[in-house]
Amino acid sequence: MKKIDDETNNVQVTEDHYNLDIGLKEIDQTGEVTPAKEVVGVATDNQIQYENVFDNISTIYSVGENFVKEDITINQKPEKGLPQTFSYQLSLENLSYEQINNQIYLKDASTGEMKYVIEAPFMYDAYKPAGYQSIDSVNSIPEEAKSYDITLKTRKENNTLWIDLIPDAAWLQDKERQYPIVIDPTIVRIQGNSKMEDTTIRKKFPTQTGGNDTELGAGTATDGNIVRSLLKFDVTPIPEKSVIMSADVSLYLSSTNDSSPINLSMHAMKRSWDENTATWNNYGTAGGWTTAGGDFNTTALSTVTGVSSVPSNVEDGIQRWSIPTTMVSGWLTNPNTNLGLLLKSTTEGTLIYKKFISSENTTNPLAYKPKLVVTYKTPNRLGLEDYWDYASYDISNGVNYVNLGTNNNVLQYTDFSLFNYAGFGLDFTRTYNSKDFEKSPFGYGWSFTGSEKLFYNDKYFNVEYKDADGTVMFTHGMEISILHQQVIMIV
Repeated sequence: MKKIDDETNNVQVTEDHYNLDIGLKEIDQTGEVTPAKEVVGVATDNQIQYENVFDNISTIYSVGENFVKEDITINQKPEKGLPQTFSYQLSLENLSYEQINNQIYLKDASTGEMKYVIEAPFMYDAYKPAGYQSIDSVNSIPEEAKSYDITLKTRKENNTLWIDLIPDAAWLQDKERQYPIVIDPTIVRIQGNSKMEDTTIRKKFPTQTGGNDTELGAGTATDGNIVRSLLKFDVTPIPEKSVIMSADVSLYLSSTNDSSPINLSMHAMKRSWDENTATWNNYGTAGGWTTAGGDFNTTALSTVTGVSSVPSNVEDGIQRWSIPTTMVSGWLTNPNTNLGLLLKSTTEGTLIYKKFISSENTTNPLAYKPKLVVTYKTPNRLGLEDYWDYASYDISNGVNYVNLGTNNNVLQYTDFSLFNYAGFGLDFTRTYNSKDFEKSPFGYGWSFTGSEKLFYNDKYFNVEYKDADGTVMFTHGMEISILHQQVIMIV
C-alpha cells in the first residue's frame, strides 16, 4: 500500500511488515536551511501535487505498479538562489540500508534481502531540440535535456536517516537552462519475478541505470550520447511442448529528436542482466559486460526500417519486430536461455533517436506497454483440432474419433440441426472426451454447443477458453484472441 500523508507531505509505503516513510524536509540555499511548508495537496489520477513547498519550488508524487517517484519542480529561479542541497527524512521499519555508488538499497533488517532501491536521480530542464516530437499524453523527456550530475549522500541523526540530493551547481546555473527544471528521485520495489523487464542504457552516462524510465530509447542524441534498450518477457505461461507459430515484439513510438527515418534492429542478449542495476558498463551489481553497451549477438533477429515521425495518437505508432519461433521454443524448453533482447539503431553514427513507451509509463500501461505477441498451437489432449491425427469411425447418429497422439477417445453427436430458420442455422452437438474429467449437465467428460466458457487457471496464471468440443485454449495478458486452432498470447 502506498499513501500520501496530507499533514506532513510524506510518502508512506506499507507492505507486509515494512513501513517506509519518506518526505522532502528542507533545502540548503547558500548555507541557509529552509524547512518545507505544510501545504494541501491536489490529487489527480495516480499523482498528488504540492505547490510552493519552497519558494518557486513544487513537488509531485506519482505512484506506479512498483515505484513511487517524486518530481521536484523548480518553476523559476528562487529569490534566495538555487538550492545547493535537497534533504529527505527517511523513517524505516524493519529495514536497513546500504549505499552502493549513487543508489541506496533498503534491505530486510533480518535477512539482508534487498527490497527497495532509491535510484540515482536525474534532472532535466524544459529544453527541446529543434525537430523534437512527442505524444502529448506521454511524459517524454529529450535525451539532450537530461543530466545525471546529482550526488546522493546519507547521514544519520538521532536514529533518523537523512538523504541529501546535491545537484551539480554548474548545470543548474548554466545560462542555457530553461525553466522549469525537474529533479527526479524514485523509490522502486525490487521484484524478482516480474513478468516484464525493460531498461535503457546510455554511453554518455555509463554508470547510470534506466530501469524506471518511462520510455525506451534507441539511437543517438545530438550530443553523441548513444542509447540502447534491453527487454525481457516471461513466457512461462505458454504450455510446455506448444508449437510456436509466430512471435513479435510490439512497441509504441512516443518521441524522437528528428522525424527523419532510421532503422532499428532487435538482437538476442548473450548474458543475463538486472533491470534496476544494468548500465552501459555493467549487467548488474555483480560485474561488467564483456563489451560496454551490452553483450548481444551482432546479427539482428529482425529490423524495422524507416521509423520516422511520431503520430498524433499512440495507436498509430506501433512498431513490430519478428522474433524467430525457434528462439521462443528454446525459451520454453530451457528458461535459462531467455536472456532478453536488445534494441538499437543500425546507424548509431546518425544523431537521431526514437523512443517507445516502457512498462513504467503510466499512460494506459496495460494497453501500450511493450508486448511479446506469441501465436502457438497448444499441446492440448482434448477436442478435435486439425493439428492432431485421428482415426475415425461412424457410429449411430455420430462419429467416434481416436487421437493417435494422445489416445484421447472422442465421441461426437449432432442431436439436431435447424437450416435457414429466420435467416440463420443452428447445430446442437454433444462431444465426449475420455481424458476430460470435468462434469457438465450431460455427465463427466461431456461438452456441448453453448457450454463454451472462459475461466482463470491460477496454476499457470492463464485465462483459458474451452470450446464446444472440449478443446481448451490458453492465452495470457490483457487481450484474448482465439483464432480457431491457434492461440495468441500477449505478454
